[in-house]
Amino acid sequence: MKVGYASSVITPPVGVRLSGYASRVKPSEGVHDDLRCRVLYLEDGGERFVLAVLDVIGVSSELVENFRRLVSETLNIEKDRLSVAAIHTHAGPVLRVLDEPQDAGFNLSDYYARVAAGTALVAARRLEEVQLYSGVGSAGEVVVNRRNPESGPVDPRVHVVSFKRGSAYRVSLVNFTCHAVVLGHNNLQISADYPGALNRYVEMLTGGGSVFLNGTCGDI
Repeated sequence: MKVGYASSVITPPVGVRLSGYASRVKPSEGVHDDLRCRVLYLEDGGERFVLAVLDVIGVSSELVENFRRLVSETLNIEKDRLSVAAIHTHAGPVLRVLDEPQDAGFNLSDYYARVAAGTALVAARRLEEVQLYSGVGSAGEVVVNRRNPESGPVDPRVHVVSFKRGSAYRVSLVNFTCHAVVLGHNNLQISADYPGALNRYVEMLTGGGSVFLNGTCGDI
């Protein structure tokens, strides 16, 4: 199979409001670490698939539809083969704010759709033959069920799918289930939280790219 990978910085201007906590009413005051859009382009046996992951709390239907339209037009891929996900950081920007006069018209959703589509185009130009490897580990000591800390269900599994060319890692896809709330409700710094740190650490260890996918983290 063939894989292409690309990433782009999507850190918004300092001063944007952050998503994730109703009690946090102040705007952002700085950048702890850059937010990124990471895109994985897969091709095998004539089938093609694109996955874009944004360092934000969630993606709107508007963002998804705009991304699919732009990529479908550019790369001639069926829209149902184009996916967008979010790492669910609680230190990322509000994508659209229309409820206050000073924020009228502010819309990061459209911008992020365009950046993701452009990053997908770059990933498509970097296709190379790879081999696929996968494994499952565990990190149960760092997760807790917030509704029932003593015995509530958690998912400790860490799923990893790596794409390698020979002995070289090209990109790794990592799945773990946990809210990205390490920085807490008092934080006013823009950040990709632990998924961003995870991606940077995997890249440092492997020399390849890294894409994080959060799991069903509702109460985790």
